[in-house]
Amino acid sequence: MSTATVASLLRCSQARCQQLCQKHTLQRGVAFYSERFAELAETNVFREVVVEDHAAVEAAWRESELFFGEHGLICRRWSPAANQPPELAEPFLTTKGFELRRRSALVLAKWPEVTSFPDVRVLPARAMRPALGKTLAAEFGPEGETIAGLQTEACEERMDDASYDMFVAVTHGQAAGRGALHQVGDVGRITDFFVLPEFASQKVGEALLAHLIKTAKRLLLRSVLTQVDETQSELSSLFESSGFVRDGSVFEFDRTLPIPGG
Repeated sequence: MSTATVASLLRCSQARCQQLCQKHTLQRGVAFYSERFAELAETNVFREVVVEDHAAVEAAWRESELFFGEHGLICRRWSPAANQPPELAEPFLTTKGFELRRRSALVLAKWPEVTSFPDVRVLPARAMRPALGKTLAAEFGPEGETIAGLQTEACEERMDDASYDMFVAVTHGQAAGRGALHQVGDVGRITDFFVLPEFASQKVGEALLAHLIKTAKRLLLRSVLTQVDETQSELSSLFESSGFVRDGSVFEFDRTLPIPGG
């Protein structure tokens, strides 16, 4: 197993943050912050964090809390730099409301055979904004109406970036899923991938993924990557059946319980 895939994914994640956030370099990492999208986990992130011992973990946390606090924000995600063991920071961060998320790093091993999915149309999201909104509302549900609205705004802002191509899958006239290809240099990262549960057995995911891979091939990208939460076994199986193989893990800490004055 190499570290190239994980390192490339971390680089893609930084580029993704920069689509929505301002950037500020701190002593032990890089802060990406946004007042407009303050409620989204993918913004207000402390990335590329480097610590050498437990004392450094606490020092980095205090530095991060001070910076985000000065901007009236909460750090919602802590992302260690490549080769930083998550076990070093986990005992301390869990006491501060963070939870370790493990995500499989996947890389396309070879271009798959071209497959046709006549019942599924994959269209640019720019021309299908109502359908895109339906997929976001379906993912976050009634309880997440505010978040779905922010995610819609975020998607629309990302689509202004020429390196980011979002698509919507439609079957029998209904919005059934979405997915994006984010080009970072000669690397393509598949992201924002979601299929409505009621369409999971109708080849929507397969059609959407095939279209994203086809787009990456047309762009002559050197590699195609993605990351999938290790609890999402069905999604991992979908990518693996399309030619992706696991090549490492991405570790991040998501804040689930902010502790004021901690």
